[in-house]
Amino acid sequence: MILDSDEAIEGEAPIRKLMADPNFVAWRLDQVSTVNGREVPCSTTRLWRNGFGIKYTKVVHETVDEYLQDKCLEFAKTDVKIYHYGFEDPDYNKVKARKIIDSYEYEKHPYMSYYLGVVYAQLQDIERAIDYFEQAMTMPQIPDYLKAHALDMLADFYLQTSVVYGQMCSQRLSASIKLIPEQNLAYLIKAQYLRDFNKYNQAKKLLKMLKKRDTSKTKIMNDILLTPKQIDEEIARV
Repeated sequence: MILDSDEAIEGEAPIRKLMADPNFVAWRLDQVSTVNGREVPCSTTRLWRNGFGIKYTKVVHETVDEYLQDKCLEFAKTDVKIYHYGFEDPDYNKVKARKIIDSYEYEKHPYMSYYLGVVYAQLQDIERAIDYFEQAMTMPQIPDYLKAHALDMLADFYLQTSVVYGQMCSQRLSASIKLIPEQNLAYLIKAQYLRDFNKYNQAKKLLKMLKKRDTSKTKIMNDILLTPKQIDEEIARV
């Protein structure tokens, strides 16, 4: 199990319960960061069994997800939380982000455009984040599960920026869902899009469909885990 120095896990018992399940070799936990006073969850693989040769890829924001995908090893999405406190210090966050950006550019990783988009999004440099995410869409070596998340991020940026970009938001969401239907984020953003454009019945229908799904079975990187209670709260906002 891997934790960074600015993270804490919610308890020992949930981890022992996961390890008792013999059907999986790795588990994705919910990392919850506080960004600008708002909790932002994302899924991250931090727990796995020894003996399967599981190893990290990339120099910065290294993950084992590519290895798991390549070797077809079974992993499970869980609702066990890791609390990440690193983003609460804006000065530290900027220094850390600059080091990450420099490392990506030095490494020339094939997925660099996607990860630079993520870093600039964390820095609230939306213009640069959009540029890198759009660039990632044109690179065939970037896998679909990363492209789908990049499309979701773009859709969210366009939705939050102005209603003028509503069509661009809708196009990115459709492309993301076509790539990876088994996800949560695109459907949630689409419901927000429908609500903003006064299509309330369609928004409620979409959220109710999402509530019937097993939202733990997601296939995109950095997806959000939605509980039935959270979805009910979204329905109430429509």
